[in-house]
Amino acid sequence: MDILRLLQIILVVLLAFLPVVLWFFIWRRSILAGKTKKYVFLVFVLGALSVFPVFLVDYLWTVFPQTDLLTIIGRADIPKEQRIIILFVIVAVLEEIAKLLVVLFVDKTKNLVHSIHEAIKFSIVAALGFAFAENIHYFYNVGLKMELYQFIALFSFRSVITVCGHLVFSGIFGNYYGISKFSKSFSMQEYWGKTKKFDKRTLSDEDLLKRAVPFRIFTIAKGLFFAVLLHASFNYFLEMQMIENVLWLIFAGFLWLLYLFRRSSGYLHLVYVKSKNAHMRDRDKDVVLELLGQWYKDGKYLQVIEVSKRLLKKDPGNPVIRLFLNKSVDNQRFLDLYEALRKLFVRKNYFEGLDEEIEKPEKQNIKN
Repeated sequence: MDILRLLQIILVVLLAFLPVVLWFFIWRRSILAGKTKKYVFLVFVLGALSVFPVFLVDYLWTVFPQTDLLTIIGRADIPKEQRIIILFVIVAVLEEIAKLLVVLFVDKTKNLVHSIHEAIKFSIVAALGFAFAENIHYFYNVGLKMELYQFIALFSFRSVITVCGHLVFSGIFGNYYGISKFSKSFSMQEYWGKTKKFDKRTLSDEDLLKRAVPFRIFTIAKGLFFAVLLHASFNYFLEMQMIENVLWLIFAGFLWLLYLFRRSSGYLHLVYVKSKNAHMRDRDKDVVLELLGQWYKDGKYLQVIEVSKRLLKKDPGNPVIRLFLNKSVDNQRFLDLYEALRKLFVRKNYFEGLDEEIEKPEKQNIKN
């Protein structure tokens, strides 16, 4: 390897690392908080390495062109726009699966994800690593062949918009993966909040597992679906040069991710400390959970919040009561915001009935 190429590689790596520093600075309080700082670097490195399976698939398609799905679909007798959409869905699926496998692997081996918040955090870090490696590839293979002003435009776009896109796509998946970790708690919360009344009793571990496993699989699949949908839409808008749509997509996705990151339910913790001071009997728990489920279903969030806080003093290790509390807090905040906006934008007609009030004294004077 000559010195010039070595310098080019070093320059490209440094340039690709700049947006990583920028985004770490923006998210530092959330990403670097807690006792898991030492694992952040591990997830970042694995996220960067996760780009290689995607490149491997691309290499295998080059060596064995008969298996190249992109070429097969590109030659298919279907409209161009549909062909582009299918191609980008395949690319999005490959990249999102590569990133989510990092979170799954680290969680299974290190048991890092104990809350929805942590699932989002590590998904974002994995996405940063993936975007870092992908930018090295683009800057070296594409950017160095451009004019300086073109390279600056490419660097700016990929450093801000593309990296932000990866964070949004993976972060949204991380939210649903975090929820899937609470599949038992969510299944019980759904069980006690059912619309139809039936004989509700304490679920056995076997019954709870039957409910929790489908919920877990469905939740992970839903998170992957949203990540792929946003990613494929991003690529499609970019290919069609619909830059305004790209910016709106990233902006809306970023707001959604911030909401998911900051809402109360996002801080649900998987491991609860069972208190020796818990005084609730199982029969009492059944009655209380059914009552909370009915109130929650009826939208009585303030009552659920007040009762849940009292119950957690007696039974702090009950994840279902804590789930009712956090979800009620989220919903009540939304209702408070809606009510504030309604009062702000829906003007009351203060002059309604004013003419009648004015006419009354005039009529009385005429009679007199």
